Amino acid sequence: MIVNFENVSKKIGSNYILENINFDIKKGHVFALLGPNGAGKTTTLRLITGLLSATNGEVKVFGKKISSNKNNKIRQNIGIQNDCSLYEKLTVNQNLKFWGKLYGIDSNKIKDKINELTNIFKMNNKLNSKVSTLSKGMKQKVLIMRAIMHEPRLLILDEPTSGLDPQMIEDVISYLDVLVKKFNTSILMATHQLQGLEDFVDDIAIINSGKLMLNGNAKKLINNRWKNYVYEIDSDHNDIALNICLKYGNSYIKNGKLLTECIKRNEISNISKALFDYGLNIYGIVEHKHTIKDMYFETIKGEMNEYSYKNYI
Repeated sequence: MIVNFENVSKKIGSNYILENINFDIKKGHVFALLGPNGAGKTTTLRLITGLLSATNGEVKVFGKKISSNKNNKIRQNIGIQNDCSLYEKLTVNQNLKFWGKLYGIDSNKIKDKINELTNIFKMNNKLNSKVSTLSKGMKQKVLIMRAIMHEPRLLILDEPTSGLDPQMIEDVISYLDVLVKKFNTSILMATHQLQGLEDFVDDIAIINSGKLMLNGNAKKLINNRWKNYVYEIDSDHNDIALNICLKYGNSYIKNGKLLTECIKRNEISNISKALFDYGLNIYGIVEHKHTIKDMYFETIKGEMNEYSYKNYI
């Protein structure tokens, strides 16, 4: 395991910031740490980097327990992107060179790496610009570039897509995917950006008020939570279509959309035939794929109780 939390608690004063947290980050996996503001995400990241020590339990990184005499060696293999300030009076090139030297990278390799990253992040024309002149989105690019200069074994990302336009978000995710596949890099990503995570993330942990609410492989968690297939049906008379669908199983109208559940995927064929036979105009039948976003809101708002996912679709 790249990271292991075993019964970890962190107490500041009389308050527990984290309480009895357990999770693992596997080599070559992308792990998303999710939770609202104040949930304990930043504290978790600081425990991994050794900036904080656990009150109880054990934190291991690369198989070694975090301690003062090992932190520097551990940090050499970690890349961190967060809101820590860049050197505003230096150029992008100077910032990246400085961090490359801090990590002990050879000068020629630093130059090659900067060229590679500026091409990927489309920052070639900003290489000699002072950081103070950059937009928020451009600064975010530089922070990510800085974090991966030394090709770390573990990359920690704190809201990596903040301030980026949709195209740049796609470019960043594509590059991170290359890091995972080419270098077997493990990525820990703390984010509020939930849309499309299932296309990139392997495992998730959801924390709220310092407590771990859900943890595991994202696809397995989603499939275990929602075993039925759900279809959205677009017809000219939803009220009539609903009565027909109810004969086959659980169906309902939510936000003006008709949704019907099927235990088996091919059951939708019988439903669609019944709708056509009745004479309804059917404009489309689309399978509703549940997502990490669905799982997040189900967990945070419903706490896995009687509230159904249909409350949050």
